[in-house]
Order: sequence, then structure tokens, then C-alpha cells
Amino acid sequence: MTDSPVAAIDPTLLALLSIFGGAALTGLAGWIGATIQQRREHARWVRERRFEAFRKWLNLTKATVMLESEQMRSVAGAQPVGRGAADRMSAQVESVRTALPEAMSDVEMVGPNAVVAAMSAYTRLMKRPPDDKDREDAWVDVLREVRAALSIK
Repeated sequence: MTDSPVAAIDPTLLALLSIFGGAALTGLAGWIGATIQQRREHARWVRERRFEAFRKWLNLTKATVMLESEQMRSVAGAQPVGRGAADRMSAQVESVRTALPEAMSDVEMVGPNAVVAAMSAYTRLMKRPPDDKDREDAWVDVLREVRAALSIK
């Protein structure tokens, strides 16, 4: 025998430590992997919900602008319509206009705040003429913020 100051480890104890140490490392690695996967799935879920909310708001906003401009042209006489058609057009505008706050609520829930602020600013300017510089700039801001939130270049 040698006169080594280090005590020898029992082979059975060494085998048990190897088995349970390996199992612990495997379990830890699995837990870390599951945590990373959960974060990725949550981020994907948030991106999907944001896309849906943003698309709904953008579509309703465009529909509102389009219907209001048609309504303005018909009132100005540029596009004459009958009374029934005018009533239907007013009902469509009102229907879209009432759906817009719901769409904005969806956006507010999924964020981010920069998109909510840009959309709110544009909504406040919607009554201005379509060629209004501030309104056009606000629309560009909305699109920029939406693309940034969805990581679209």
C-alpha cells in the first residue's frame, strides 16, 4: 500500500455517485431545456396574438377611412347615391366605427405600449382629411411601430 493522504473511495459509493450525479445532471439539463422551450413558445404566442390584434385594428381603420371617404364623396355630390344606399353606407360606417374600440382593446392587452400610443395618436387624427400631413405621419408611425413589435424589417 501507498502512504497517500487521500482516502480511497469505496467502489460501490463511487458507482452510486456516478449514477445519481449523471441522473441529476440529466434532470437539470432537461429542466433548463424545458424552460427555454416554454419561453420560446410564449414569445411565439405573444407574437401571434399581436399580429392578430394589429391586423384587426389596421383593417378596421382602413375600412373606416374608406367608408368615410365614400360617404363624404356622396354627400359632396361627387358620387350620387340614393337614400337607401346612403343609409346603408352610414350603417356600415357606424358598424366599423363601433368595432374599432374593441380592436384597440385587443391591442392594449397585447401591447407593446409604443404601438398603443401610435395607434391612439392616429385614431385622434382620423377626423382630419386623408391628405393631412400629421395624419399621414401618424400612419407611418403606426406601421413602423407595428413592424418593430413583430420584428419585421
